[in-house]
Amino acid sequence: MLECGNPEKMGYIAYRCLQCGQGKHLVAMSCKSSLCLRCAKVTVDNWVSQVSPMLHEGVIYRHIILTVPAMFRTTFSHNAAVVCAR
Repeated sequence: MLECGNPEKMGYIAYRCLQCGQGKHLVAMSCKSSLCLRCAKVTVDNWVSQVSPMLHEGVIYRHIILTVPAMFRTTFSHNAAVVCAR
């Protein structure tokens, strides 16, 4: 991750412009790790673009994590479709 985007360490793809044929352009490879801030941003942006059309305009959304007591986890797991229904 520390070398992400560094062409000497991660490698690169070289190409020339098909129209002018001038110059050599390098595109550095990335690590594609979900822990890398540079690569994870691409994944997050893609996810946001997919989820955004489903959200209602003007509604404030919050991310909430609910913990289910151990004694109910099997029941919740077997009935996930009912429990997680919109």
